[in-house]
Amino acid sequence: MIDLDPSQYYEALDFAAKAHKGQVRKKSGDPYIMHPMRVAQLLCLGDQAEEITHPAMVVAALLHDVVEDTAVTQEQIDERFDPAAADLVETMTRVASENKQEYVKRVVHHSREAAVLKMADRLDNLREAIGSYSPSKLRAYLDGTKYLFSEVEWKWGTELSALDLGIALDDEICRAEALLAP
Repeated sequence: MIDLDPSQYYEALDFAAKAHKGQVRKKSGDPYIMHPMRVAQLLCLGDQAEEITHPAMVVAALLHDVVEDTAVTQEQIDERFDPAAADLVETMTRVASENKQEYVKRVVHHSREAAVLKMADRLDNLREAIGSYSPSKLRAYLDGTKYLFSEVEWKWGTELSALDLGIALDDEICRAEALLAP
């Protein structure tokens, strides 16, 4: 079970909320901060909570998009937050020179923590995609999600995909496939 000091959670939440202020999710129109909050929540629910070996995972879930999607720099994250959280944020930040598959592979192979965090991120994104993407865009996103799932299983076996989070991700993959079926 995670031993997270509430002040760490609220500091990261406040930082992320300020960084994402004014941003909205492209399709849903929700305030952007709702996505990192849902990702953090997914980590803390079900048996994947046992995979949270360090409070940094929840902090990183809240911060995982700030470097990529705002004016915040990795140096600011490094200075303000725990080194383990900062490392996960850096890992979750896509480098401009990486294609999507290279990025997914780098994240999944970095650590179990990064792989679980990426699974939670992808689950939340896929749930939004199912309700709002065109069929062709959903197909492309679904293919990327299957690639992530296969990389997780290749690197970590079925341990992570058998977590409640992995099962939920697989269920959403099946739901998207059903929607796209002729």
